[in-house]
Amino acid sequence: MPSELQKHTMENFNKMFNLHPNERHKIIMHLNEVNVNRWQQSYLKTPEYELDTLKHQSYMYSGFDTSTNNNQLPDLFQKYYDYMKSTNDKYNQVVVNWYENENDHIAYHSDCEIGMIPNAEISIISLYEKMDDNLKNYRVFSIIPKNKEVTALHEKINIILRPDIIITMCGQTQKEFKHGIEQTENKVVPRISISFRQFV
Repeated sequence: MPSELQKHTMENFNKMFNLHPNERHKIIMHLNEVNVNRWQQSYLKTPEYELDTLKHQSYMYSGFDTSTNNNQLPDLFQKYYDYMKSTNDKYNQVVVNWYENENDHIAYHSDCEIGMIPNAEISIISLYEKMDDNLKNYRVFSIIPKNKEVTALHEKINIILRPDIIITMCGQTQKEFKHGIEQTENKVVPRISISFRQFV
């Protein structure tokens, strides 16, 4: 991630963290609304869906109430969106997640691709209050294959979510793999993740 964005993060992290919703997030998993151990908010072009179309999808961006899914992106997050648009102008939806501590997590899932541009990219950046030499203070992004016999080169891939990297998922990632943020026994610092998607 560019140094000017890292500087913006360190100067504004607490303000951005305080933008999280009042209530923890709810999502639809296999047609059921479940609570998630983190805060989340969708912004910009988040499509509406009929529930029947979600029967075989493992993850959606909100619960049954989608009334706030298309809110305007807060100004403090605009710089990150502008940068990602400069790398690929098809990005038009943003999801912000707030992780308070090591207990906040998201179960393994594949993102719903209904309404996405064919072969769309999904990119994720991680924001922290400061750079830290102790990598154990950062969260870990884990990827597992859906069918180990077909797609597995490894049983699990772990990527330390440092504040200077951007993860981009593309191609067959959502069809062949699941990803998640596991709980950890390590004491970790608060994290904001911003994911960028491309919808028709």
